[in-house]
Amino acid sequence: MRARTLIVLFLFGTIFVFTPRAAVAAGHLYSINSSGGECYAIGSWDSDTQTCTLTNDVAGSIDIDSPFITLDGAGHALTVDESLFNSGVHVSNQNTVTIKDLTMQGGSIGIYFDRADNGKAIDDVFASVDTAIVFFNVS
Repeated sequence: MRARTLIVLFLFGTIFVFTPRAAVAAGHLYSINSSGGECYAIGSWDSDTQTCTLTNDVAGSIDIDSPFITLDGAGHALTVDESLFNSGVHVSNQNTVTIKDLTMQGGSIGIYFDRADNGKAIDDVFASVDTAIVFFNVS
């Protein structure tokens, strides 16, 4: 069981109790590659399976920079920051990439596979996204 920190503030005769939430990195383009890349900032990296598993909700976009990568959202949300990319997850020239169990919020495109053969999207949810998945120039 994970311990929680409580912050108690006494102000003008009133007690306020706060439970801090896990920090969500804001507005960043995260790059994931065969050595994990920036997965450490948003989740945990399993080098044996080449899987980045999110441990919190994320604000920004994710760029997959190597083939055979799995991005496991673990039910977490990716809120797209369109000032970075117009897609939540961008895969370009990387084959056999899997995006699973991720909720995308906002943005023009949820997942964009560009010249990325054998790309898979499994059990993903798209909310307020103009186009869920784009396969461009794939065979």
